[in-house]
This record gives sequence, structure tokens and C-alpha cells, in this order.
Amino acid sequence: MRVRANTITPLLERIEKEFKLRSNKPSKNLSISEDAEQLIDNIRHEIFENLQSYYQNELGLTDFSVRLGNLMSLNHTIQECHSLFKVAMRFFSSVFDLHMTEKSMEAIMI
Repeated sequence: MRVRANTITPLLERIEKEFKLRSNKPSKNLSISEDAEQLIDNIRHEIFENLQSYYQNELGLTDFSVRLGNLMSLNHTIQECHSLFKVAMRFFSSVFDLHMTEKSMEAIMI
């Protein structure tokens, strides 16, 4: 079990590092000047160049399209889970609201 933990921990640290690098993007609702957008784009471009260098030099990967594809799939899965969670919360809140309404009506009727 300890061997697995020693193997998995570095992988998780690398995945976390990649996620932090990939998620460095401004919010869609944020209104900023064109100069600020250009600065952010330049920084993002530099980060992606550093990520490519990291893949090639640190991880020894020549073709990292599969790894990036997996990260993109992970991002999509997280967004889908978030969406499903919001739907479930709306459902549960409406069910409990109905329950409270029924209990109130029952108290009035008795």
C-alpha cells in the first residue's frame, strides 16, 4: 500500500501543477481594458510555453496530446458534475419546500 502511495503522490502533484497552469484564464464576465487583456494573453502564452517545456524536459514526453486531452476531459467532467449538482440541489430544495408547505397546510387543517 505504501508503494502505491509513493507512486501516486508525485502523479497527483504533477496533475495539480498542470491544472493550475491550465486554469489561468480570466472570467468571462470580467470587463477589463484591451491592454490588460493583451497582458493576460501574453502571460497565458508564456505559461503554455513553460508547460510545453515542462512536458518535454521534466516528464520526457514528446507527444503530450493524450495528456492534454485527458486534462480537458477532466475539466468537462467537473463542469458536468457541477451542473448535475445544481440540478439536484434545485430538485431537493423544491421537494423540501413542498414538504414544508404540506406540513403548514396540515397544521392549518387540523
